[in-house]
Amino acid sequence: MSIYILILFGTFFMFVQSISKGKDRINHEIELDIYLFLLCLFLCFGYTTGTDWRSYEQAYGWVATEYKNLFLFQEPGYVLYTFLFSSLGIDFFHFLIFTKIVTFYFVFRAIRHYAPCQVIFLSLVFFIAWYAFFLFIDNPLRNLIAVSIFLSSTKYLREGRIKPYLFMTLLAISFHFSAIVMLLLYYWGRKKYSNRNLIVIYVICNMLLLSNSLIFSVASALFSSVPLVGDKIVAYSTGEGDGGGKLLSFGYLVHTSFFIFLLCGRKYIEREKNGQMIFMFAILLPIFFRLGLTITVMGRLQLYIAVFYVVAIGMLFNAFEWRSKLLYVFMILIVSIASCFSYMTKDSRYVPYTHYLLMDHDMSYDERAEYNSRHSPYK
Repeated sequence: MSIYILILFGTFFMFVQSISKGKDRINHEIELDIYLFLLCLFLCFGYTTGTDWRSYEQAYGWVATEYKNLFLFQEPGYVLYTFLFSSLGIDFFHFLIFTKIVTFYFVFRAIRHYAPCQVIFLSLVFFIAWYAFFLFIDNPLRNLIAVSIFLSSTKYLREGRIKPYLFMTLLAISFHFSAIVMLLLYYWGRKKYSNRNLIVIYVICNMLLLSNSLIFSVASALFSSVPLVGDKIVAYSTGEGDGGGKLLSFGYLVHTSFFIFLLCGRKYIEREKNGQMIFMFAILLPIFFRLGLTITVMGRLQLYIAVFYVVAIGMLFNAFEWRSKLLYVFMILIVSIASCFSYMTKDSRYVPYTHYLLMDHDMSYDERAEYNSRHSPYK
């Protein structure tokens, strides 16, 4: 676990250094390039860590001969994407690492584009702990690809170009059905609601989400006839994939606190370039998080707007006086470490961390699949 915490402290150190020394932009960009290169080497080259790669590797082995059957279980865009690589004889882990690197580029390019250079490392501290370790180590691959497509489509949203945005939405849905949320995000990102209305929306959503039965009923009515999706809704509503309407959690308290901070510091966010869109996406994430407490799998919706959330959290740094700045920064560091510790110690998926370039590639699938559970102190 120490390597994950070390990455957080290293990122935090980069933030402190950038604030204290006030480097010129060229030096800052060079340091950021080096940092992101090293981070990519860590996040994109995991080997036996994570969970989802097991099912993805099995499906990858079947796709050359059983691709028609895979359409029943996975979205068509992803099946065709894997079929292309598999038909070229490319090894699964080479395919996986390549895909991770490409998505890493789009995700962190978005953070780099939207975050002011002064606070980008502060945004990264929070993003890495709460989202990046999950996205790239645990690695919900289809979801990650869809998120990358959404982040690439936001320029069309800003420009009001709905046709190319809809094309990107359909492309993202072909990799993960959750990308249908992009239809909502197009209109939400271009709207502007008062703080009072946002508070009302947040309170109403929290009340409605105390039970998951209403959500499943609405989802079933809307999508039960859609191939693949209807079956998944039934599975989630009858299985263990829901949170049963939990009232409180550590994450809920953190995100509710940031909901309040975002409202109070709204003017500091909106005065930045693309600030209105960033704020509107950021303020939506605590609602998506609450939805995820009620129906666990729906928490994946956060991933589409997580970049804007962490960018807004970084922007709030400038809303405080100097002493309050220190408290705010250390609060972000503490909740990031706490989140990281919670993830890492929950089970064996993150620890030990194994790197593709440093491990024995002669291990069988079963040996790789059981490696972490055998060697991790967390069961």
